[in-house]
Amino acid sequence: MFSKVDYRDSKDDRFYLSLNWNRFDSPGGFILGAETALFGKSTLANAFVRDYQASIGWSRAYGSDLLNEVHAAFSRDDQFSTPTGSVNPALPTVLLVPSGGDSEEGGTNFQLGNAGFAGGRTNEALWQLSDHVSYLRGNHTLKFGIEFMHTHVTDLAFGGFDPDAQAQNGTFRGTYTFTDLSKFALGIYDNFFQSTGQPKFSFGVPYVGFYVHDTYQIRPRLTLDLGVREDFQVYPQPRENPTFPITGQFPNQYQRVAPRFGFAWQPLDKTVVRGGFGLFYENFNGLNYRNSVISNGTLSQQASVTYVYGANGSQIPKQQTAVFPNQITDPSQFSASNISLVDPHFRVPYILQGSLQIEREILRDTVITLGTTWTHGVHLASSSAYDLNLNPPTGTTTYVLCAAGATDTSACHRTLGCIAKS
Repeated sequence: MFSKVDYRDSKDDRFYLSLNWNRFDSPGGFILGAETALFGKSTLANAFVRDYQASIGWSRAYGSDLLNEVHAAFSRDDQFSTPTGSVNPALPTVLLVPSGGDSEEGGTNFQLGNAGFAGGRTNEALWQLSDHVSYLRGNHTLKFGIEFMHTHVTDLAFGGFDPDAQAQNGTFRGTYTFTDLSKFALGIYDNFFQSTGQPKFSFGVPYVGFYVHDTYQIRPRLTLDLGVREDFQVYPQPRENPTFPITGQFPNQYQRVAPRFGFAWQPLDKTVVRGGFGLFYENFNGLNYRNSVISNGTLSQQASVTYVYGANGSQIPKQQTAVFPNQITDPSQFSASNISLVDPHFRVPYILQGSLQIEREILRDTVITLGTTWTHGVHLASSSAYDLNLNPPTGTTTYVLCAAGATDTSACHRTLGCIAKS
């Protein structure tokens, strides 16, 4: 609509306003993975994006030594997909994996029906409010600020909450896998997988930040920068599994004081030395939060069922528990998912960063800079900690075996075993 409108009155006030709207429609254009023929036309879901953004600001100067800036903004990102309608929207996914096909690379795989990503939707809304004050006093330039944000995320993962499963076998519609085309024609599948539970997951995350900064010109050729920042997120406590109470706890970390230091020194007329060091905390990713609390071991939250053809002793297609191309509707057939959670002692990752550089003017309007930057990450969150996997496990684990209905655990049989590496 318009990127930015500025208005300045005849005195000391300045206002700006920005409004933007983005609309993107791509019928049959939702493609995941490499540009190869992995999907039939029916599985290429329609993709839609709706983005809205509005921001407003006001700055006011109080004389020549005080400036106050207020900023407010709202943004919304809505991304969703729908089945093409070429087939029944409730039809399960059919995954053809001929013998020798690589299910990871997908080079010879082919999908029919409705893919897991047909019907997913993610809506994220963000509210922001901040106030920044700059104050000049003598040789000091003081800056103070407070920032508040609130993010609300609603995720409808009709294909399952595992991103890999959405494209393979994690759908609420169900997925049939075949490794032989002749058996596919007869409905003799290799395995069947279906998810159930609550496909919609939503949560809100407040964020608060404070900072103080002082730029102090000690001498005409020496300036120091000193600052400290404190910020934190407040993730909601997840739904608790009564049989495993720790699933209802999420370790928000509020003590995140981050100091910063910097300097600029001009030892010679055309030479400047700059350096600094600071601590910077990372924010916990909302996707990681969702994945850590969505599986709490209860059927109502997330459950699944897996069948292998002929497991019930029959080799007749219509006598299977899951009859192709139908879905499982009996709730008793589903089992709860594994429990996933964030350890109560989890520490938010942070970065230690330092820099040092020398600037030298060699010609008019020509400066050469030589510098270095040092960065060290601590407690970084990673899906694969290869360095830790190389360390063999140590210690022992105590297994306690209690009889059914036992109330006195002191009488239970105890055994010792080594920790197994998985």
